[in-house]
Amino acid sequence: MSTAEDRLAEARRLMADGRDADALDVLDAGLAVIPAHFGLALARTSLLRRWGRMEAFRQALAGLVALHPGKPGVLIEQAAEAQSRGDDAAAEAFLDAALAIKPDHGGALAAKAEIDLRRVLVAVKACQDRGDETALLAMLESETARYPDAFPLWLARTATLRRQGRADAHRAAADELAARFPDRPGTLQELTEAARLSRNFAAAHRHLAELEARWPDHGSLPLSAAALAEDQANYDLALTCLDRINSPEGDELWLARRRSALLRQMGRTADYRAALADLHLRFPDDAETLRQLVRVTLTADPEAAQASLAALRRLDPEAPQTRVLDLMAATAARDKRAALALEETMHGADNPAIAVARAQLWLQLADPARAIAVLDRVQDENGVDAPVRMARAAALMASGDYRAAGAEYLAVVKAGGLHAEAIAGRIRAAVKEAAHPGLAGDAVAEMGAEIDRWRIANGHRGTARFRAELARAAGDWAALCAAASEWSTEQPRDMRARLLLGIGHLGMGNVDASLDSAADCLAQDPNDNLTLQLADRLSLLSSRMTAPESDGLHQEREIVALRDLFHLDRSEDALAALERLRLRTGEFPNVELAYELQLQGRGSEAAALQPEVPPAGQSGVAAACDPAVFRRMFDLSAGAETFPDMPEPAAEIGYRLCGAPDGGFAAWRDRAVQASEANRALWLSPMQPADLEPLIDWPPLDELLALSALGKPALMVSSHLGPFVHNALLARVPGLHYLMMRGPQDPPPSEALGNWTLFDGNAGASAAGLFRALRQGRFVISLPDVPAGFSRRGQAGARARGRLFGIGCEIVDTVPKLAREMALPVFWVQPLWNGDRIRLVVDRMPGPEADEDGQAWADRWAADYLDRVAAVIASGPDNQDFRAPIWRFLLLNAEMLELPPVRLL
Repeated sequence: MSTAEDRLAEARRLMADGRDADALDVLDAGLAVIPAHFGLALARTSLLRRWGRMEAFRQALAGLVALHPGKPGVLIEQAAEAQSRGDDAAAEAFLDAALAIKPDHGGALAAKAEIDLRRVLVAVKACQDRGDETALLAMLESETARYPDAFPLWLARTATLRRQGRADAHRAAADELAARFPDRPGTLQELTEAARLSRNFAAAHRHLAELEARWPDHGSLPLSAAALAEDQANYDLALTCLDRINSPEGDELWLARRRSALLRQMGRTADYRAALADLHLRFPDDAETLRQLVRVTLTADPEAAQASLAALRRLDPEAPQTRVLDLMAATAARDKRAALALEETMHGADNPAIAVARAQLWLQLADPARAIAVLDRVQDENGVDAPVRMARAAALMASGDYRAAGAEYLAVVKAGGLHAEAIAGRIRAAVKEAAHPGLAGDAVAEMGAEIDRWRIANGHRGTARFRAELARAAGDWAALCAAASEWSTEQPRDMRARLLLGIGHLGMGNVDASLDSAADCLAQDPNDNLTLQLADRLSLLSSRMTAPESDGLHQEREIVALRDLFHLDRSEDALAALERLRLRTGEFPNVELAYELQLQGRGSEAAALQPEVPPAGQSGVAAACDPAVFRRMFDLSAGAETFPDMPEPAAEIGYRLCGAPDGGFAAWRDRAVQASEANRALWLSPMQPADLEPLIDWPPLDELLALSALGKPALMVSSHLGPFVHNALLARVPGLHYLMMRGPQDPPPSEALGNWTLFDGNAGASAAGLFRALRQGRFVISLPDVPAGFSRRGQAGARARGRLFGIGCEIVDTVPKLAREMALPVFWVQPLWNGDRIRLVVDRMPGPEADEDGQAWADRWAADYLDRVAAVIASGPDNQDFRAPIWRFLLLNAEMLELPPVRLL
């Protein structure tokens, strides 16, 4: 028969193998033979405790105490029982008694250290709850030295460094944790976080995969996976990960906030607002929820925003974010005095969010220099911050320092990881600075390489989003379709992917697919600026899309809408819209609105809306275009360098009006868009006549020269189409004089134009300048291809009627009236691209018949003139200018055009 010692050894072997039930059977069998054997009884009691059978443990302990009171092993078990009841004082008393008997008893020493460690952990938890991170880290540094094998302390120390944002220290702590405790799930979690925060996404995915494989039910998995997905801009996946979490009591608010933030980042604005409203009902005193409600309703629902802001002021009046929202609300309400008063109270604040809000106010007030000063001060005090850099880049763009702005955008991308707005901003800055040949193209290549670097070197799995944003900024619609399609497949709930895919489809001529995307996006956010831009363009091309009415939230769109009303000859509606916009604008500068008021003869009101500091590009006369820049702008064979951020809807109509030439729509569109942008640039900064001379194929000018020699005046007409090189005539025909309208943000005309009269809304002054030039024997050149409703802006005046591609079109009758009343010849002077040369067409137009009725003559002249304009439009992509007023007229009347169906894709 086995001895008691044999049975005890067997039981210990079975316990080591995890066979606790078999071990208990062996111990019970031994005690049945020797009921009072101390070793067997102690082993059985200890086994029941470790097994968690606490009632049986307490019964066994009572018997053990009765038979063997005061023995160290019994005292240790009594201490364990006291600990199970939370009575650490009694447990320590039992352990002290055991150590008094045997001072070096390992079990008693370990148990006493465990109690002390638990006390330390309680103190650590209390410090965490107080939010005193500095004291907490000091405590953990001290206690990990005392307890080098205490995993919870090392884990807490590592997590504290992470929360404090000390990336390098956290990464070192995670590595030390892995060296000391390699087989713990918490170790893998911290390794995942360290890799994620250092943007080493490949390593983060490896650690996370190992954690999931070894501990698939670990509670940190969904949170770590969500954070990793969010850092790679995969908000759809991040939301899916959070949805896997069953919110423990007390964490509902935190998780709900995270979920709602992801809805916002996916552009699901309607869902986001609904989630915030629900969250506010459940947690009415949560300040952060109120802050988000104010932001999302500030322009879309001002009354709701003000109610939320009032509640926020009661809850958290002194918080920096509350002050920021007060300033944003005053700005959104166009209350200049209130906004400036609030800004005055914020001087000296070193909070980056406050600095950004102040800078945005100064940008609204058209003072980028003050915005930059505010941001420079807070950046010096707080270091580089991505929102501050982005705001500073915007201010630099507004000031005209495009190179510095591009550097700021690039710094955001390089320092903080891929950033969609910074990528697009870098391209915009390069385009503005593109007087240097190839600069914008270099920026696109640079951003593409940066995206590839993050994908290859860092394991970034969300680069489709950033490739799509880059393609849109570069106007590469085919690349945009490909990248946005990939992005939308990866993240089907992301409305930004849907929106960019719609823009790409429009750029490729797939209007139906673009319509579907726009409708989905409008349902989620009818106030999103980019969605509205897409809807506006689609509404010009398809009766299926009706763009939302202007609502006062987007002033640029309001200006476009009222000008369109003038184009459509709905002057009363346009003037009413102008008045509404004037009232909503308050005292904030608005150059475009000031221009419209000036054209209405409301000079004092217009002056009040002009910024104190002229916008970039308006502070001086435009420099003449450099010949090298001219060649690059019009080198249509080298590929587009215009980088439009939205597809041009006129391209589809223009392609059809040109008879759908060979080469396909995409190639035609790219050439036409580049030509339009180049023509526009040349209009603002004409070349010197001497530089133009060798580029032009000249027609005979005998009749013009004869008139000039006799000092007789004449009228010349052209169009806003083709390369703007009319001033080349200055070198050959003296006495050229321009009658022109300039846009509200255009610089004063270049001296390269020669003499000119600028129409600024004062019809009397313009007419006087025109007659004075004619009496001096000058050749007055004008561009009358502007619909009369748009040209006159609601003012009365006779019109000349013709047709353009079959659509009735009325233009101002100034030219035929002057020709008839002053017996002046009229010449058609039109530059046209012919290969890589410019052909200047000079053709005398028919004059009035004897005794011909004045209106009949004006209409006959207009018909001839508009036929010539139509011929230029139909001549091909190189002579287009999609910004010309006549093109807007065609777009607004597109349904009346009889266009043959053409396959664009």
